[in-house]
Amino acid sequence: MFKAAVFLAGALGWVCCAQKAEQKIAEPFRTLIDESRGLPPEFAADGLIRLSSAKELSVAVRRQLLLDASEIAAQCQYSFPKRNLPGYEVDTPDGYLAKAFDLNLDELSLKARAVTALAAIDPAEARRLFDRMQGMRLSPASCGVRLTPDLTPLYKVGRLLSATAFNAKEKEAGDDIAFLTRLIYGAWTPAQVRFIPGLVADSTWLDDDQFPGVLGAVTASLGRVDRDEISFRVYFNELANGVSRLADLCTVRRVSNLPLLTAYRGLLIQQLSGERCDRLRSQTTSFYASAFGKMAEALYPANATLAQLTEDDVTPSSMVKPPESEESYFRSEQSLLLLTEFRALREERKSPAFNEADWQQHVAVYLSALKSWNSTEESSERTYLHEKSILYKAVRELELTAEVRRAVVRDNLAFLEESRFRNLGIEWYWHVKELLPALEQAGFTDEALKDPILALYGQLKAKGL
Repeated sequence: MFKAAVFLAGALGWVCCAQKAEQKIAEPFRTLIDESRGLPPEFAADGLIRLSSAKELSVAVRRQLLLDASEIAAQCQYSFPKRNLPGYEVDTPDGYLAKAFDLNLDELSLKARAVTALAAIDPAEARRLFDRMQGMRLSPASCGVRLTPDLTPLYKVGRLLSATAFNAKEKEAGDDIAFLTRLIYGAWTPAQVRFIPGLVADSTWLDDDQFPGVLGAVTASLGRVDRDEISFRVYFNELANGVSRLADLCTVRRVSNLPLLTAYRGLLIQQLSGERCDRLRSQTTSFYASAFGKMAEALYPANATLAQLTEDDVTPSSMVKPPESEESYFRSEQSLLLLTEFRALREERKSPAFNEADWQQHVAVYLSALKSWNSTEESSERTYLHEKSILYKAVRELELTAEVRRAVVRDNLAFLEESRFRNLGIEWYWHVKELLPALEQAGFTDEALKDPILALYGQLKAKGL
């Protein structure tokens, strides 16, 4: 109900803006804006952000487009991007979802893009919009997860705003310091706090009077992080690098780094002792103790009062076994048969007895079977989408005649343009993006795109957006 109300408010805001600026929005931009707003949230917000960069539009219209895009983004299927845990298979449902997050079409990424663009038009409004993005409290990862939150978009735009979005009067009033401090104290999880030490280390605009107070905020933040040992271990190297750089900066600025390193030591113990999931096995207990010892030795005098970190300090009290590995694709009889036949087709071309005419006939038979394959036996539409897209891409990489390649690309496009896949959002669009270069190489024009999302993107591309 709340999200629906937010979406309605954004729509009403746009109507108001459109009425005020009606004479200022020339075609085709008015139509493109209307078409964007009719798409699912991920693509509607993306379309409006792209359109906001059109120099033909007034600043007032561009500003409203960005505000509307931010509101619409709240309706997205995914709240923030995630990355695959190191060492786990990519050819799995979660593996392909992680790839799809690279499109930056989740709520957080879209809002960050809107705020970044808005900062060049209205810095104060960009800061207000950013403030509403903060405060998320992520749940600790269970031992069964294969993806971990990646909040890079939030802290990338936060770094930009803290350095560039304040005028001289606001800086004199300390608004920039207050902004940076709120960002520091808004980090509750390892997925967030990994950015904080490096963020301050890179804030070269801090003077010697401001630095100690901000450093104290970082130290306090490290001492209040929620326990999430999986995310902590995934992001350990980034956090350790940030702490090291900030502690080194303390030395340069002649400020004690003992409180920072002590808080960091406590964070290591809090995250790594107690119950731990038996994942990421390459990171041993001795690894963490050794890494802290090397940092302390390099950054702090040998006779320091900083307590060393021992293996006992970070030894887990118990280990929890993760669930069985995630099921991979091509498990049904029909999908496995098509995969096996493709591999045979590929190997046939390498055979000493290879015959071009026979092989082309085998390709035609295979393509007919691939085209007619339906999702009846598959565990879900999602599985079917990924499996069939994988096979189409594999076929496109074979040495085909221009005519056959064009037919493959045409069939692949027709498959992806089936409306039933649109609710799979970014996962569907990731396969579309993979196909676009092949469409261009095969000579298909944008007019060939029948899906409203793809048609709009074709029009935006033609406008350089």
